[in-house]
Amino acid sequence: MKVTFQTFAVICGVSLISACVGQDSAMTSSNSRPARDGNFAIQQEYDAAVAANTVDAFELFIARHPDHPLTESATLELKKIEE
Repeated sequence: MKVTFQTFAVICGVSLISACVGQDSAMTSSNSRPARDGNFAIQQEYDAAVAANTVDAFELFIARHPDHPLTESATLELKKIEE
């Protein structure tokens, strides 16, 4: 049997569609949970740095989340400790 490019493309397309349909149904499974809010996790990390109140804790937070709004507060707390 000679397989042409068109036949190969159709076979691959059907396989790809089947895979996508399977993934879609897996994503909407009744036992799947929504992703956790990233800001909540970052807030927990900030709270842990405040509780530790160490240079290392604040430096780690700042390094991990340089663009997050809480970084400004972490930087201020770090400066207080270093004074």
